[in-house]
Amino acid sequence: MTQSQGVITPNASRAPNTTPVVKILLAIAGGFAGLVAIGLLFGGVLLVVVHTTQRNDDGFLTSPDYDLSTDQYALVSGEIDLASHPGDWWPADPGTVKFNVDPVDGKSVFVGIGPESDVDAYLSSVAFDEITSLGARRGDVKYRTRSGGAPASLPGEQNFWVEASQGTGEQVLEWELENGKWKLVLMNADGSRGIRTDVEAGAKIGILLPIGIGLIVAGVVGLIVTAVLLTVAVRLGRSKNGTAPAV
Repeated sequence: MTQSQGVITPNASRAPNTTPVVKILLAIAGGFAGLVAIGLLFGGVLLVVVHTTQRNDDGFLTSPDYDLSTDQYALVSGEIDLASHPGDWWPADPGTVKFNVDPVDGKSVFVGIGPESDVDAYLSSVAFDEITSLGARRGDVKYRTRSGGAPASLPGEQNFWVEASQGTGEQVLEWELENGKWKLVLMNADGSRGIRTDVEAGAKIGILLPIGIGLIVAGVVGLIVTAVLLTVAVRLGRSKNGTAPAV
């Protein structure tokens, strides 16, 4: 209240100044958008570099040549879950995987990929080693042993394999990826105990380059949004300090 010549008049109400709050929110949003944009750009560039420099002559990205061995009757991968649920996103042409399996003891070897349920049923009473981890080096492999006995029938006699190969010398198995739950199995063709192989895996992923390019484009858009947000925040600060914003 103010008093003038004996008359008391109310102060004019003043609206709160929200400019500092808006400026801070814009700066925070701009910083967050910048971090996301940098991450998208980095991921996109990495995928493009991998696609253009790390593939072999056949277009496959390859793993190290792993030394896989067991004293049991089979070597089995962990679950390979490829969009097995109805709501999972799945591209029309996801790619192809290839396994080069070279027995080092001269035995005839079997390699096959089958539905997880059928593989589990076939090996339910068989002693095998499950591969739980593959590292960056040839011998960096971890296993989990499952107890059991010898297989009741030979792996090559089973009809559930979606892709399989067996014989002496190096075996090459190529499989076009499809949705479902799968397992890879390595055994001696005669079902005997003790497996010694060198295995190299490769993958040809057709959508790798488009994904990389898409991430780069999204990153560039994110940087533009970042620049706009930070510019508006700076102009609000200048306006608060009494400096007219630049046109």
